Amino acid sequence: MCLAGDAFGELNDFAYQGDLSEVIVGSLHWLAERQNADGGWGEPGSGSTVEATLFARIAIQLTGVPACYADLESRADGFLRGLTHGPNLLKRMGRHEARAYPLIGACAAVGLTPWSHVSRGWLWRTIRGASGAGVAQRPAVIAAALARWRMSSHLASVRRTVGRSVEPRLLTRLTSQQSPTGVFANSLSETALVVMLLTSAGLRRTQAVQRGVDALLASIQPDGCWPEAAV
Repeated sequence: MCLAGDAFGELNDFAYQGDLSEVIVGSLHWLAERQNADGGWGEPGSGSTVEATLFARIAIQLTGVPACYADLESRADGFLRGLTHGPNLLKRMGRHEARAYPLIGACAAVGLTPWSHVSRGWLWRTIRGASGAGVAQRPAVIAAALARWRMSSHLASVRRTVGRSVEPRLLTRLTSQQSPTGVFANSLSETALVVMLLTSAGLRRTQAVQRGVDALLASIQPDGCWPEAAV
């Protein structure tokens, strides 16, 4: 079993020993049965995509791979060709920072790339944007910034002094975008990404995470997958 590190250790222990174990194993089987010949994943009939494959690869890293699917991880890595490495992914996605940095943060959360690959320049731009009432920011962008803010040892002195208001500000902006059902951006994949990023930063007991987890568990389908849209 391949676990993601101390940030997820307690969550994984509970999951594999408790009621969630069947859900997780069933979902891994679902992924294995739908891996494309090129090693990637994507929407049915549309071929593999980098984003869908990264989501699957992150899930594999976080939860582990059953022995009967030993090549699942290596085939996914073959399709991604180093794109779990932050700079490579950013180069591939060009100027699409709102898409790239949450995925880089998720890769960092499970140990596939260093947190330093989520640049401090992008972090400060996101923090400044969270201060503007009229600025729209994707929930996963805010979650990635919050995780980067908490996980960087180089920012420790800033957090202790002038940065004390940053975390509450980001959390407030994030929770304001969560629906009454616990979903972000009407998307379960966005919700899962936010939950993982916040959990990696030690914020799994926040209301945003707990409501997000409840929404994900309430939406799982009998075959072990989730629909993309949610209300």
